[in-house]
Amino acid sequence: MAGAPLDDLDLKASRNQRAEAAGTCAAEEVKKRQELAQTNAAELAQLQQRLQAAQDDAEGKEAVVDKLASVKAWLAELRKQQRQLDADKKELDADKELLEPEDARLFIRRVLVAQGL
Repeated sequence: MAGAPLDDLDLKASRNQRAEAAGTCAAEEVKKRQELAQTNAAELAQLQQRLQAAQDDAEGKEAVVDKLASVKAWLAELRKQQRQLDADKKELDADKELLEPEDARLFIRRVLVAQGL
């Protein structure tokens, strides 16, 4: 029985070695998972920045589209006003043509009256 305590010691040492090896493996696994978590966090932060930039870009483009629509509406209103001004000018030109001969007759009449004729 003298060998039994040594066997117990060997068994305990073997268990301790296995526990130590398991602890080392667990520690390495924890370290790997922490590194992976850090990598994933960095990638997530980068993706969030890209998403924010894309959203900002989309908002900027939307603002440009809105401004363009506003400018188009303003331009359409200006064209409508220009058409109305052109129509009014034609009407005034026609009235002017009708009035010019009348003005000439009035001038001649005034001259004749002034001369006593």
